[in-house]
Amino acid sequence: MPNWGSILERLKHKYRLVVLTDDTMEEQFSFRLSQMNIYVFLSTLTVLTAVFTVVVMALTPLKEYLPGYDDTGTRRKVYALAEKSDSLERVVKQQNAFINSVQQVLEEKNAANGANTPAQNEPDFVDTDPAEMEGLSEEEKELRRTMEKEGKFSAVGDENLNAQRLSQNQLYNLFAPAKGIISAGYDPQKEHYAIDIVTAANEPVKATASGVVILADWTHESGYVLGIQHGNNLMSLYKHNAALLKKTGTFVKAGDAIAIVGNSGEQTVGPHLHFELWHNQSPLNPTDYLDFN
Repeated sequence: MPNWGSILERLKHKYRLVVLTDDTMEEQFSFRLSQMNIYVFLSTLTVLTAVFTVVVMALTPLKEYLPGYDDTGTRRKVYALAEKSDSLERVVKQQNAFINSVQQVLEEKNAANGANTPAQNEPDFVDTDPAEMEGLSEEEKELRRTMEKEGKFSAVGDENLNAQRLSQNQLYNLFAPAKGIISAGYDPQKEHYAIDIVTAANEPVKATASGVVILADWTHESGYVLGIQHGNNLMSLYKHNAALLKKTGTFVKAGDAIAIVGNSGEQTVGPHLHFELWHNQSPLNPTDYLDFN
C-alpha cells in the first residue's frame, strides 16, 4: 500500500526558484513553490484555456472552420440554391419539350408541303386538292388551275381567301372535338365566335388537328381553357372543360383526348363544349369545316 502521507508531504514540500544574473550572479527574484502549486497552476491554466477556446468557437465566426460544423444560414442558402436549381431544371425540360413539339409540327408541315409539291411541268400552285380534281375535264381542270393561280396573288388580308384555302387544304384533316347538339351557333354580330356543343358530361374532348398546346389554364369566365396551335396559322380553343388532360408545350395529334367536357366557369349553364376555330387571327365558323352530329 502506498504511503499517502509521505506522498502528500512531498507534494507540499517547498522549493525555491531563484533567477540570477548570468554575469554577477546577483539574485533578481525568487519563488517558493511546491509540486502541489505547480499542479494546481497547470490544471487551472488548462481549464481556462479550454473554456476560452469553447467560448471563442461558440460565439465567433471561427466555429465555421470546425470540421463537421454546419451553419444554419449556410444550410438555408444551400436549400435555396437547390430549389432554384430544381426550378431551372424543370423550366429547361419544359422548354425542350416545347421546342421538340414545335419541331414535330414543322416536320409534319414540311412533309405535307413536300407531298403536295407539283411536278416541274405543271403550273406553280399547291392549293388544288387531287380528290376535287377527279371527274373534271381537262378544260375544267385548266380553268381551275388558272383561277387558283390568280387567287394565290390576291391581297393577303382577304379573310374569304384564307377561308377558301383552309377548306381546300385542311377540310379533310380536321377532327370533330365532340359530337352532340349545337345549342349556340357561330354569330359574329353577337361576338360569339364559336359554337356550343351540348354533350354528356365527362365525355372526352378531342384535338381537332395535330399541334402544340399553347394554353392550358383556368379563367374565371371560361373555366378550364385549352388552346392548340396547328399548322398553317390555324388555332383551336376549347372552353368550360371539367378537367385538362394536356399541359402547355405538349404535342398532340388529331383525335387525341385533351380535356373532359364540363361546366366550369361563370359563362355556362350546363355541360357543353365551347369550340372556337381561328385562321390567320380571324375567326371561322367551325360548322363550315366539321360535322358535329
